[in-house]
This record gives sequence, structure tokens and C-alpha cells, in this order.
Amino acid sequence: MTALVDSFSSAAALLVKNFGLLDGKAVSIDPSQILAGTPMGGPNALTPKLRDEILKGLGGKEACILSPKLCGGKESKPFAALDQALARLVSGNVAFNNLQQMIVDRPHVVEVKLSTTLSPSELKAQLTEEGRKETSELSVGDRMAATLNGSAAFTVAPSGPQIQWISGSKETTWKWTVTPKLKGAHYLVLSFDAIITIGGKDGTRNVRTLTQRIDVDVGWPTTVDEWFAFIRKWFENFSWLWASILVPVGVFIVAKWRRRAARQETAQVDYRQRD
Repeated sequence: MTALVDSFSSAAALLVKNFGLLDGKAVSIDPSQILAGTPMGGPNALTPKLRDEILKGLGGKEACILSPKLCGGKESKPFAALDQALARLVSGNVAFNNLQQMIVDRPHVVEVKLSTTLSPSELKAQLTEEGRKETSELSVGDRMAATLNGSAAFTVAPSGPQIQWISGSKETTWKWTVTPKLKGAHYLVLSFDAIITIGGKDGTRNVRTLTQRIDVDVGWPTTVDEWFAFIRKWFENFSWLWASILVPVGVFIVAKWRRRAARQETAQVDYRQRD
């Protein structure tokens, strides 16, 4: 391999010396690049240098577009646009009420406040709904989407991502009404996404996801409507219990009592007959 590279370099150098086609550096070949799978060598190999020499001869903005480094620019990187957009995000805080415990079929309110200027303690003081107040740091853009998801264990309204413009001086508020449907330990997931525009198209970038464990129990009614609903449901359940369990058990007991009474009556008749 080394002999082949040396031969090729010597031939290219001869062309440079006799015909002045290229700069001397253009003919250097890096064997390690060839072994690594780059057929024409490294960045100083013949093909890249030949391309640049042709572009220099072409000149104008076309050459700058095809090879920005010829005009003092830098080659574009595949992730540069996203990295620049993420660098424009600023630090902020979010505060929310962690309910921890809920009652089946009883609506509860989850409140979230976001700010780029207030401290965590100041932001918690802005919360008005019940529950343990918690905070978290996150990166903030000029548009943010907040989503509260509770799977099949909860009914959450409004559903889906809720997008708002973010103020640099005022806090931003989101609220959801959450109604638990199943008893037991379940989880609410609160996520925040920054809305980023790249190449004229909007996309999202997740900046924070928070998971809350909620213990859902069956509580006693507290309003007149809840008491009526509780009594109606109790009677419905009692009707089912009466039809499916109590009635068959009652029939069995009555039948057994009748058979026992019949045996006693037969025994008494036999006793009288012997006398």
C-alpha cells in the first residue's frame, strides 16, 4: 500500500512540476485515510484540492455557495441550526401543586405557573390551588407547550399540548381539571416542550418531564349531589346483590327448612302409629 501511494504521489508531483496544474500540497495523500475507507485520501488529497482549485477559477458567489471556506466562511454542521436554537433558550422555573391524594369521580384542579424572573419560592407563592407546592428548573423559549397526561386512570381537560407565548416579565399559567376514575396508586405526567423554528418549520424539544404519584381513594360524599349519586349507586348495587345472591340463598334456606319440617312431621306420624 505504501509503495502504491508513493508511486501515485510521485506521478502527481511530476504533473505539477511539468504542467503547473496544482499546488504542491494538493498531491499529498494520507495512507491512513485510504486504509480508513476514504479512497482518495484525506483533506489534502488530490481530489479535494483539485475541486477547490476549479472553484477558485470559477469565482463569484457560486463558488462561495459550493465551498464556503473559500470565501472565509465555515462548512455548515448538520446540528448547527438546532444547537443555535437551543442556545437561545433561557433559564426559568416552574411551580405546580402536587395533589398526592384524590377521590374517585371528584374533580381536582392541577395548576402550573412558569416564570423566567421569579425565584422558586416567589413562584410557589403565586399558586392558589390545594396540594403540596413544588418547583423545578427548566429551559424556556418564547413559546412553550405544557401537557398533562393521566392515561386511563384519569380524565384530564383540556387534553393534549397547551401552547402559550411566554412573557419575559409576567408568569404564565396553565390549569387542568383532573377527575380520577380508578381507585389505587396512579401517575400524572406533566411535560414541557419548547417550540423551536428551524428552516421556517416549527418543531418541539422536550425540556422537562415531571411524574406525580397520586393515591386515589373512595371518599364519603361532601355535597347534596354527591350524596344523591352515592345513594342511587348504593341501591343499584343492593338490587344486584339482592337478585344475584340474597334471593338464591333465601330460596335455598326456605327449601331446606321445608324438607326438615316434612321429615319432622313424618316422624311424628310414625310415632303416633306405633302407639
